[in-house]
Amino acid sequence: MLIASQVATVITRLHAKVAEYRALSRSRRALRYLSDATLRDIGVTRQQAMAQASLPFWRKSQPVQKAVKAKPKAKQSQTLEVSK
Repeated sequence: MLIASQVATVITRLHAKVAEYRALSRSRRALRYLSDATLRDIGVTRQQAMAQASLPFWRKSQPVQKAVKAKPKAKQSQTLEVSK
């Protein structure tokens, strides 16, 4: 019964995909209602949250653009000049 096992595999994968889409839809909908303080705690701006929340459930999440901090300048070695 090779066909029966293939059908079962397709149904299992379909079920997993539907569950994934439902979870994604729920989490995106929840993003809309998070407070600014909660968004700050997770490191996301309101604009980033709304951008993610506006995506349709079948789209993969877009990576969140985090603010890039300037790298500290390398310390310059200081040499003392000794006068003779």
